[in-house]
Amino acid sequence: MRAGATPPKRPRRLRDFLEELSWPPPVSYIDPANHRSKAVARRLGARFERHRPRWPDTEIWRHRAGVAPAP
Repeated sequence: MRAGATPPKRPRRLRDFLEELSWPPPVSYIDPANHRSKAVARRLGARFERHRPRWPDTEIWRHRAGVAPAP
């Protein structure tokens, strides 16, 4: 980048957009045996919240607002 140039804007993320709308952070419903999906959720900054009451074989992972994804 040349001297005096403005840095490029950070791309808007869906998480930022939802936060601006005051919506709750999104969730992922993941089968407990699906370790790959859990790994992706972790990399995106989600954390295990609880098991789904109506479907005990489903975990709820909440994507926290303002949490940067892992590199």
